[in-house]
Amino acid sequence: MVLPGKQDAVARGCRCDVCPLREAEGPVFPETRSSTTIALIGDYPGENEIREGRPFVGPPGNLLMKAVKMAGLRRNDIHWTNLIMCRPPENDLKKFLESIARQNKKNERENKAKLKEAKKQKLDPDSVQLIPKIESPIECCAPRLKRETERFNRVIPAGSFTVKKVVGKGASMFSLRGAPVTVERDGREVKMLPILSPGFVLHTMRWNHVLINDMRRAVRFFNDQMNWSPPQITYNPTARQLLEFIERNPVLSC
Repeated sequence: MVLPGKQDAVARGCRCDVCPLREAEGPVFPETRSSTTIALIGDYPGENEIREGRPFVGPPGNLLMKAVKMAGLRRNDIHWTNLIMCRPPENDLKKFLESIARQNKKNERENKAKLKEAKKQKLDPDSVQLIPKIESPIECCAPRLKRETERFNRVIPAGSFTVKKVVGKGASMFSLRGAPVTVERDGREVKMLPILSPGFVLHTMRWNHVLINDMRRAVRFFNDQMNWSPPQITYNPTARQLLEFIERNPVLSC
C-alpha cells in the first residue's frame, strides 16, 4: 500500500510499496533547474529538510552552501537530491539498515526451518508460506535516483552511503573524499568527486576546510583544470629502471 503523500515518489520510480520507510517522514523531492549540469547527492534528508520540504537546508545546508559559493557556484547551478528521499528513524540510516539486516537473518532462519519441516512431512515446498525479504530503502529509491540523474555527467556524492552506492567503491569515505573518479554509466563517462557529508562536518568543524577544498577541487576536475593524470606504475622494475628512478628523485638517495 502506498500512502497518499508517497504517490508522487512512486511516479518518479520509487518502490514505496515495499520500502521499510514507506511510513517515515518525507519524501523530500530534488531541487533542480533545466540548466544545471552538476548533481550533488546526499545520503538522506534531515529534520530541516523535512520541515521545509527542500534538500540541503538548515545549518548543514548553509555550511555546504558556503563551500559551494567559495568554489564559484550558486545554488541554482546544482541539482540537489538525496540517495533516499525519506528520513530514517532517529536520523540514523546506519542503525536502521543494521536492524533490517538482523531481521532478514532472523526471517531467513525461520524460512529454512519451515522448509525443513515441509520436507520432513513431504509437502510441496511451493506451498510453504515464507517470510519475504525486507528491502533496503536505498534499493527502493535506486530506480528513481538513476532516472533522475541520468542526464548528469558531473556528480558530487556527499556522504558514505551515497559514495558506496553511486561510486561503487568499498574503501572508506575518508580515503575516497577529494579523489577524482571517472566511472562508466550506461556507456558514458561520468566524473565524480566525493565529499564529506555536511552534517558530519557541522558536528566536526575541523573538517570544514577539507569540505571547502574538496568542493573547489570538484569544480576544477569538472572543468578539466586539475592537470592530473594517473601515475605510471612499473611492476618488477629492472636494476637500471630503479637506478634511473632514484636519480630523478634525489631525496630517495639520502
